[in-house]
Amino acid sequence: MGSNDDANPKSQIPNPKWIALLVAVCALTFADVLKNDFLWDDEQTLLVNPRIRSLGSALGLFAPTQWWRTTEGMAYRPVPYLSFALDHVFWALDPAGYHWTNLCLHVANALLVFALAQLVLRHSLPAFLAALLFAVHPAHVESLSLVENRSELLACLFSLISFLTFATASRAVLCPRSPVVPLSRSPVVPQSRSPVVPWSRGLVVLWSRRLVVSLACFLAAMLSKETAIVLPALLAGYALLLTPQGRRRAALRRTWPFWAVALLYALIRLVAMEEAGASGGAADPTLRAAIAAKTVWRYVGLLLLPHPLAIEYRVDFPASWAAAEAILCVLAMLGLLALLGLGARRFPAAVFSTAWLLIALLPSANLVVVGPRMVADQRLYLPSVGYSMAFSLLLAVPVRRASRLWLLSVFALLAALTTQRDAVWKDGLTFWRDAVAKSPQNAAHRVNLGQTLGRLGQSQRAEQEICRAVRMNPKLARPYVHLAGICLERGEVEQAADHARKAVEHATPADPFTRAEAHAVLARIHEMKGRSDDALREFELALKADPEMANAHAGRGVALDRLGRPEEALAAYERAIALDPALVWPRGQLGAAYERMGRLAEALAEYKLALGLGRDEDARIHSAIGDILRRSGALEQAAAEYEMALLANPRYAPAHINLGNVHLSWQRPELAVQSYRRALEIDPKLLQAHFNLGIALLSLRRTAEAAAMFEKCLEIAPDFAPAREQLRKLEIVR
Repeated sequence: MGSNDDANPKSQIPNPKWIALLVAVCALTFADVLKNDFLWDDEQTLLVNPRIRSLGSALGLFAPTQWWRTTEGMAYRPVPYLSFALDHVFWALDPAGYHWTNLCLHVANALLVFALAQLVLRHSLPAFLAALLFAVHPAHVESLSLVENRSELLACLFSLISFLTFATASRAVLCPRSPVVPLSRSPVVPQSRSPVVPWSRGLVVLWSRRLVVSLACFLAAMLSKETAIVLPALLAGYALLLTPQGRRRAALRRTWPFWAVALLYALIRLVAMEEAGASGGAADPTLRAAIAAKTVWRYVGLLLLPHPLAIEYRVDFPASWAAAEAILCVLAMLGLLALLGLGARRFPAAVFSTAWLLIALLPSANLVVVGPRMVADQRLYLPSVGYSMAFSLLLAVPVRRASRLWLLSVFALLAALTTQRDAVWKDGLTFWRDAVAKSPQNAAHRVNLGQTLGRLGQSQRAEQEICRAVRMNPKLARPYVHLAGICLERGEVEQAADHARKAVEHATPADPFTRAEAHAVLARIHEMKGRSDDALREFELALKADPEMANAHAGRGVALDRLGRPEEALAAYERAIALDPALVWPRGQLGAAYERMGRLAEALAEYKLALGLGRDEDARIHSAIGDILRRSGALEQAAAEYEMALLANPRYAPAHINLGNVHLSWQRPELAVQSYRRALEIDPKLLQAHFNLGIALLSLRRTAEAAAMFEKCLEIAPDFAPAREQLRKLEIVR
């Protein structure tokens, strides 16, 4: 590109057709993401997370007390949770809606990259190529397909808005009516001071307003994901490389509010991370530098050659800074930095773009904290902005007409790889099979595959995969929780208890959820054995590990109920429902508790909210509602509820008995007899059905059959006084 094009104002105006093409290509490339299911961390973040069920709960995450929660210490990200709560308002738990939001955010980011590239590269062609490369890059599939990774999308969105607001305001204040900065060189502005012009005050006001907007977006970016903390360094790079030479010091001074906000945020997060027990990197600073250099080069390799992609990459870090591999990585990085320093004056746009890539990768370089996934595609989202701008400069070099087909082939290949990778994220089975195939020695992936197979009813294959995971890593806690669940389904209670105890033994402080689930399994086992005291103790241990586990609160309520502590049980049920309003089964328990306490109106309300759990539970709840209505004299409504119970489950015997009781109240003994006989067909040992059938037969003057029913009652329960009394009356009549 020649300097004439760079200075031409028309070359700075994006062609609307290019914008439309960018949006279309981006949307079409990732269109299949709308068909994907919730996967992996989405289950914990969305499906069982009460915080996204209401806007109030999500807004509560912005409270200062949330900064110090040990379970949140590594990732305080309230902005994505607020977006999930908004999604829940519109989509409930439909995955397509959440993926649609992610796709819209990605399209918006691609447009912002176009605007940023226009600002940095100063020409529409390389800017469009940069945005297009960003839009279709396969490494972004993980950021879009995993809904939980919206933190990456939002952090990038707010970072780009903050950067563009700062940069455009700086140009307006520092360089009013200044010529465009050429791509190939940095302009030199005369050092003489310009006289103050009348409109300068307006520019200062404009800057102040834009500074507030830019700082607010920067804070929103960090509250989306902590990696956005690099924005002040990116702004400083822009001030040093792309601001006219005589204005650079003033431009750098204008970045100080961003550094102050970043420093305050970093101090608070470091304290929170220490309280959360976050694992640090290597103790030796030189070794840390070597590990960081190798990590950065691994990420650069994924950007340059995005195939094959996986959710787990094997990265063998050097054990010592003196290792040949460590020295090579560090020297290569130092060489790259030297090249950037030498080319800063002649190629400021290229140097800034590369610097963006390296700076944005620093938080993910395993320099401070080593996470469970040392390299992950999702962490390339913000850094890829710099890569896209740098690589577009090479693509935009004037070439022969015949080479345009090659350029088109590059983007077509990237789009095809993106579509192919997105197909892996279609559902849990496809996803985890791919993960296991690419990382066969990863025990956690096999556990997740086993869990998915179990949900699909393939329990035998599920157990095989989980047992393989245990053999690979016997100290991993999560497989034991799943094995305990499988054993419980088979009725192998003691084996289930052994697995749950092993899960408790191996659960680490960094994984409180697994510890809580293991204690909850042990509590269920104690309940099955009638040990309510032991069940209560295990539920309380589960809540100590995870105080917001709604199911554990509800289970604790059941244990308290059985121990004759109804007021405490009531509070436990209410706490469970407050934590997760969509959790239905505790409402049935709460309704029963209200009913036992004589609070029938409240019981009726809770029972109605509990409907929808499934065939058996709905039948029980409809029958319970019918009982309350029958006792209050609303027989027609009660009969309707019993019929609804039988529609839900025709083999629910109590509903047949209760419907028979209504028929008796209406003086319809023939219909009552039919209902009682249906109940006895389901369970021939139902004492109440035999007795009530005898009463109905007496109403029809069929005394011999009635006597047979009362005698049957005494066979089932010899001390059943009402049946003996009815037989005595029949003897007197005879």
